[in-house]
Amino acid sequence: MRLLVSGVVLDQPMGGVRRHNQELLPRLARLLQREGGHLALLAGRGGIAFDPGPDVEVIASDVPPRPIPMRALAEGRTLERVAREGAFDLVHCGHLPAPRGLSLPLTLTLHDLRSLEGNHSPFSKRLIARRVIGAALERAARVFTVSEFTANALRAGWPSVAGKLSLIPNAADHFQPLPRAPIDELLAIGHIEPRKNLEVILQAMAIDRSLPPLRLAGRAKGSEALRLGALAKKLGVELRLHGPFPDEELPTLLSR
Repeated sequence: MRLLVSGVVLDQPMGGVRRHNQELLPRLARLLQREGGHLALLAGRGGIAFDPGPDVEVIASDVPPRPIPMRALAEGRTLERVAREGAFDLVHCGHLPAPRGLSLPLTLTLHDLRSLEGNHSPFSKRLIARRVIGAALERAARVFTVSEFTANALRAGWPSVAGKLSLIPNAADHFQPLPRAPIDELLAIGHIEPRKNLEVILQAMAIDRSLPPLRLAGRAKGSEALRLGALAKKLGVELRLHGPFPDEELPTLLSR
C-alpha cells in the first residue's frame, strides 16, 4: 500500500495532534516499508514542525494552513494531483474540514469534537461544524479516534459511523520514565485554553489546602493564562506557569 497523509497543518507547536502524528507516522512508515509499501507526508506552506524520520517521504506544497477556507480550497486539489502522480492507494487526513473531490479512498482521524461544545462555540459555529463533521464522516472509508469518549460521542451523533470506527489511543512510550521523586506539585500538560477546564483544579486546591501548587506546562492560548493567574490569586492558591518545553524535560516534570 502507498499511503499519502495530509500534513498541511503540521506546522503547529507541540500539542496532542502534533504528538500523535510525530510518534505514529514514523512507526507506520516502517510497518508499511516491511510489507513493500510507502508513506508520504504532504507538507503545507508552513512545512512540518518535526522530523518524521528517514522512512517518510515529505512532499512540499504551497497549501496554506490558514485561513481555513483557503486551505480547504487548495488541499483537495493538491492531494488529488500528488496522489495521481505518485500512484498512491489511500489518502489519510487528521483535521477538518476533510479534503473533497478525491478519487481515492479517504481515512480520517478525529481527536475530539470541541467545535460542538456549547460553552466554547456559538450556536452558528456549532451548526456549521456539525455539517462539516457529518460530511467528512460520510466520505471517510474509515474513521479513527484517540479516546473512547470521542468514539461514543461519534456513535451517538452519527450512528452510521459505528461500523467504520476504530480507536487508536494516545500513548506515552516515547521516553524513558525517571524514578518517582517526592511529589511537590500538581502537573497539567498541554495547551492552556478554556475548554480544558483547568480552573476546577484551582478550586479543588482552595477547598483542600493540603494539595501542592499547580504547574501548567504548555503553550497558553489567548488570555487564559492571565485569567487563571487572577483566579489563583483570588483563591489564595499557588499557580506556576511553566510555558512550552522541549521533549527532554518531560520525564523530569512527570517524575515530580
